[in-house]
Amino acid sequence: MNQINTITKDNFAKYGTIIDFTGKEENPSFEVIITSENDPWRIAMLRVEEREYTFLEKHPSSLETFEPVDGVCLLLVSLDTENSAYEYFLLDRPVCLNKDVWHGIVTLTDVSKVKITENLEVDTDFYYLNQPIQIVIQ
Repeated sequence: MNQINTITKDNFAKYGTIIDFTGKEENPSFEVIITSENDPWRIAMLRVEEREYTFLEKHPSSLETFEPVDGVCLLLVSLDTENSAYEYFLLDRPVCLNKDVWHGIVTLTDVSKVKITENLEVDTDFYYLNQPIQIVIQ
């Protein structure tokens, strides 16, 4: 497995946006970070018990947030599955993935919970790994 990265604006930019105050808005207590024009959306909770990646998924027509609520997760992301150019990020802050980003999530604790916001209707492509990527905690 590659190294585990912390999420920063620079190293995560090709995959999505960090959900945080930027200070660019006039109102210091409310700031719109991401908008989706004319798409009904949903908020969901994801219960993560998996400790290995067996598949990745991407959404060609939907952004998707991953907002940690409980536990500790690793988010695997990639723009391409052909050369296994995967990057791993400790999901310690909320992010919004761009459309068409391959992703998977595993827990480093017994169970983790992640809030997800995405389009109400979500097209999903799956990529099944030849071998699972196991996460070993030492």
